[in-house]
Amino acid sequence: MRLIKSVTLDVNNGEEKINAILTSTAVEQYHILGIVCEKVENLRAVVYHERQKIWDVDSLLLPSYTEFVPLDLELPIGDTLYVGYKNETGSNRTGDDIGIVYEIIRR
Repeated sequence: MRLIKSVTLDVNNGEEKINAILTSTAVEQYHILGIVCEKVENLRAVVYHERQKIWDVDSLLLPSYTEFVPLDLELPIGDTLYVGYKNETGSNRTGDDIGIVYEIIRR
């Protein structure tokens, strides 16, 4: 079953802000299917697997929030996925959503 989890972020101009969104555990391990986010020019969507940046794209280039961009990642037990934005818009941003589409692969 596909699930969606999102966070809402306020990001000052010139700042990158990320938030932990999902951590795999021995009880529940996750497979990340994709990313969803708002479309704003010069607001870059970023994704980190632990400390490694694995995604950095201008959100304006992405599909609408009702669709997701595929990201095929099995999150190992104990690992955390972080999502966020890097603000290059020239002004502070408030209330921008970014999320993941995922499934539980082990319970």
